[in-house]
Amino acid sequence: MPVTFLEIPASTRRPGVYTEVDPSLAAGPSALAFKALMIGQRTDGSVAELVPTRIVSAAQARDRFGHGSMLHLMATAWFENNRSTELWVVALDDDAGAVAATGSIGFSVTTASAGTLYLMIAGQKVRVAVAAGSTAAQIASAVAAAITNRTSLPVTAAVNGGDTTLVDITAKNAGVIGNDVDVRLNYFQGEEVPLGVTPTITAMAGGTGAVDLDEVWPVVGEEQYNVLVAPYTDGSNMLALGTELADRWGALRQIEGHAFSAHSGTHSAVGAFGDGQNSPHVTVFASFGSPSTPWEWATAAAGQIAISSENDPALPSRTLPLDSVLAPSLAARFTNQERELLLFDGISTTTVDRAGIVRIERPITLYQVNAAGADDIAYLDITTLYTLALIRHELRTLWSLRYSRHKLAQDGTQFGPGQRVMTPLLAKGIVIGQYRGWVTRGLVDSIEDFADEVVAEINPQDPTRLDLQLPPRLVNPLFIVAAQIQFRL
Repeated sequence: MPVTFLEIPASTRRPGVYTEVDPSLAAGPSALAFKALMIGQRTDGSVAELVPTRIVSAAQARDRFGHGSMLHLMATAWFENNRSTELWVVALDDDAGAVAATGSIGFSVTTASAGTLYLMIAGQKVRVAVAAGSTAAQIASAVAAAITNRTSLPVTAAVNGGDTTLVDITAKNAGVIGNDVDVRLNYFQGEEVPLGVTPTITAMAGGTGAVDLDEVWPVVGEEQYNVLVAPYTDGSNMLALGTELADRWGALRQIEGHAFSAHSGTHSAVGAFGDGQNSPHVTVFASFGSPSTPWEWATAAAGQIAISSENDPALPSRTLPLDSVLAPSLAARFTNQERELLLFDGISTTTVDRAGIVRIERPITLYQVNAAGADDIAYLDITTLYTLALIRHELRTLWSLRYSRHKLAQDGTQFGPGQRVMTPLLAKGIVIGQYRGWVTRGLVDSIEDFADEVVAEINPQDPTRLDLQLPPRLVNPLFIVAAQIQFRL
């Protein structure tokens, strides 16, 4: 009964008891520990652009990428939603040709009553006391000072040089992203402007230009990131993101990951955006009407989904809360019909509960049609992508650990026990056994159909290659329950 040893030479003559340890049969279900990559813009800080950096707190992001920078806000949102997934950050400097968005808050006063201005910028509260009899210039000066003192804001503020009743606001990071910085008053119930004071807000606008995501891929190399936050929805970067992730998903790289972004446009704008996309590797949430920035929405969603998908990739993330973002006002929230339409445009949706908490409704991918242009639901839900990623990871891990030093032979030969020989029939049994484990964990179903349809054969052109074809039937998320009540009197 010949045994194939890996370390003990058959020719040794030196006396002794030699025992080698073979860990290959100890392999069980292999945990797929998630790693996240966050991409955004810096203002200053201790870490230069395009340097992958591990971050463990929002304070680290603040110090390394700048107070109130895009990455500071994103990291804050991440750690309010996820404190377990390993997070890496790649910072980008503002594009050299980009223009920063600007806005303003102007004041006129008759006779000011004592009170408080309840200002909110990018979802952060800025409260300014107003004394009785204050002038418009005094209020403007106080508002500018309050905004300046809150360094976590993504804007700077200064009293206008030609009009002392006007506060000029400028985004800290240049580019179109600054146009999404929301400025408003009286978000919460019960807040109101002091009598005699009339503020006028000019929304942030005029930001132009965007960073180039293609600069990121060379510095991250072949490192796998299961979750990516890349909140840039301009055409160039959406193409770059989808192309890179498709390549990472390919059979020759197998370092798959899924990206998350958000779009703050109106219903028609975000629907039109979704209609122009088709990547199965990107999820975009609609964030219209929220005081929080789209990049915070994208980060919050990614953080929540990362935890859920790492624990069970087939489990739907419906009702998970986006803890760091503020809900749109009642008037701005999309109706059931509007959200239904968005889900046919490739846009992921949320709802708002009675407590005002934003919750995930259905996270889908941008994939809508196949290569022939026909409607296709193959990659509609992100659970499909994450389940397939885990199946491929475990399949690859099992064969690498247990069978990387086996020989390959045709079926039918009776080899001696202990020989490291793989045959197609044996391979088929191994795959079915692994499938049974996936069934137990609720990832797939229909083991009988799988066993009938799985294919294992030696490649006719390459006798060293074993070809496997697996037809797994994935377990689907439960999103819809339809019932018909037929009553009788």
